Amino acid sequence: MVQETPEPQPVKESVIRRTLICITVVAAFAELGYAVMNISALTPYLKFDIGLGKYIGVIVAAFLVSEAVFKSPMGLLGDRWGRKRLIVLGPILSAISPLLLAHATHPVMFVLLRTADGIGAAAIWPSAFALIGDTVPAHRRAGAMSLFNVAYLGALALAPLLGGEINVRMGDRRASFYLISLLFALTALISWFLLPADGPKSGTGRARSDGHTVSGRDMWQILKVAPGMLVTVFLIFLGVGLLAPVVKIYAMEHFTVSEAQFGRYFLVPAIGIAAMAIPLGHMGDRWGHRRSILIGMGLCSAGMWGLVTATHIWLLVGYATLLGLGFVMGFPSWMAWVSQLTDESRRGAMIGANGTSQGIGAIVGAVLGPFLYDAWSPRSPFILCAVCLTLSFLLAFVVLKEKKSKA
Repeated sequence: MVQETPEPQPVKESVIRRTLICITVVAAFAELGYAVMNISALTPYLKFDIGLGKYIGVIVAAFLVSEAVFKSPMGLLGDRWGRKRLIVLGPILSAISPLLLAHATHPVMFVLLRTADGIGAAAIWPSAFALIGDTVPAHRRAGAMSLFNVAYLGALALAPLLGGEINVRMGDRRASFYLISLLFALTALISWFLLPADGPKSGTGRARSDGHTVSGRDMWQILKVAPGMLVTVFLIFLGVGLLAPVVKIYAMEHFTVSEAQFGRYFLVPAIGIAAMAIPLGHMGDRWGHRRSILIGMGLCSAGMWGLVTATHIWLLVGYATLLGLGFVMGFPSWMAWVSQLTDESRRGAMIGANGTSQGIGAIVGAVLGPFLYDAWSPRSPFILCAVCLTLSFLLAFVVLKEKKSKA
């Protein structure tokens, strides 16, 4: 069982508002930068411009693996050095990478630069989530965490349009890389000038170190705090990873829709889900994080089993919408819950460990999903995803424990 820790003294309302506004802008620019790179810019450039199409999988995996592996140590570094430093340094690293990618020609250079880009992403997100945990009181934290969902969904919607438009207007696919660099430079500048200054976090947690270094013992202590929650989030994102590479192909092959039609079918539900993200996040604050997590995970599981049995494209869209609503309901409360598992001296490390479990699950799923789709049956990734979400739903009843200390 996991027991949350008591909250520190409240932060001034003006500081909360300033931090939330700044973090929302930072998250929006950073998410847009990564989305333009991962969805729009990189793969067409590799395939059509420099003839490295056969290395796309390895190059994409370099970013995913790097981000997953480094989230835990970067979260711990944020605890040791201060959140702001990591939120500034991460975008600087991710701003340099695309400038070099635009002139790289060898696959090894792409792998190395995307690895560096993954380290940049790993530096940003644990400290950004932890900063929300440091600043916003527990009873408002899920609503605050939902801002990340809005930034993420908005970036997914804008990235293909923005990346494609600038390439067409400039007549060069490298234009996207320069845009990405600009987005991350703005992210770093906004973080440097607007985020409140902070420093190393002190606290009573056993994982606290007297210095500013990261040791293996520190990491092990963090992993021992909530192993059940890490298994739960691994199962959730294993399911997400299973679907991500194959859902569009499945819709096109089995429901005879074109690529353009697929996008149109899901556009309105995606906008609706994004619009509901903040209200559903605040709902988790009103009726309890545990309840919101469980209801959200239950909706995800139900929606996924519906996708397994869907026989019409509109049923597919409907069940996918149910799944999306469950995600935007449960995820902010999940992150709010994780932020309360330790005191602030270990908060970044705990959120980083959660992110590492997410990343590893997504990577394993992304590798396994296409293999099962071709080698077993097209529905097999959907069935396994539904099993993973159901198991995580059941496990959540065991690992989540109602908070008994005062929020």
